[in-house]
Amino acid sequence: MRSILYPVEWGLSPSEQKVMGVLLTREMATKDALMAALYTANGRDEAELKIVDVFICKMRKKLKPFAISITTVWAQGYALPPDIRRTLRAKLLEKPAA
Repeated sequence: MRSILYPVEWGLSPSEQKVMGVLLTREMATKDALMAALYTANGRDEAELKIVDVFICKMRKKLKPFAISITTVWAQGYALPPDIRRTLRAKLLEKPAA
């Protein structure tokens, strides 16, 4: 999987960028999937599951000025609204011109 370059203006930390990557590639991301992206892939010790909520809260504040929202899927996880997800995927995942 190639890395995604996020706009600097968003001010996302490297961990928040990992969370955004999961949200971009799934219709709905479970907390377990987000934890795996944050900790398992790097061989780091896992934090408490509540840390996902903290990341989402911080990301919502940073992304709100750019009209990007993250919705809560009750008792399941988090998601980007389909229209926002499509738009961001087209902008961030498109291949650069050769």
